[in-house]
Amino acid sequence: MTVNFLDHRHRLEAVKRDICLYLYDPAGNVPAYTSNAKIDGWAAQVDNAQGLPLQFVPVDNNIPILRPDGSTGSRCDGMFLYTADMADTDLDHPQGIAFVELKDEKENWVSHAVDQLRTTVTLFKASHPGVMFRWRYAYAANRRRPKFHFSHKDCMHQFRNSTGFRLLIQDVVRIPK
Repeated sequence: MTVNFLDHRHRLEAVKRDICLYLYDPAGNVPAYTSNAKIDGWAAQVDNAQGLPLQFVPVDNNIPILRPDGSTGSRCDGMFLYTADMADTDLDHPQGIAFVELKDEKENWVSHAVDQLRTTVTLFKASHPGVMFRWRYAYAANRRRPKFHFSHKDCMHQFRNSTGFRLLIQDVVRIPK
């Protein structure tokens, strides 16, 4: 199965250059979205200190991902496309990608979030084999557990080895330059 994650029809939000954004994942079959307003229910903060052009593309409830039997496949909530090229205002040639899985759970959420990210990243790579990014990240964020009492170093190392993406388990998505 291949899925065109980069199809402009899936890009529901405009390209933004905000220094700080907040990610929201509403209940129900509504796609996640960003806002520059911090209101109740935000799931993660986006730190775009350089003001780079970036675009959030919801994956869950937006990009159809179906298993061979027709059921809905596992996937993360969304992805950011971004570039250091300030002239690339429509992000036709993104240099960076960051997949994001948002959770609102008290315990036992990390492995589920990582599985959703791994499934989405693996499908993305299979669907876009010739697409190269300078920066490749995957974020697992939980609004109820923004800080951790132990490291997930082994999990993060295994994720990088299997996908080529750096996994970060934290509530701030950092857009690097």
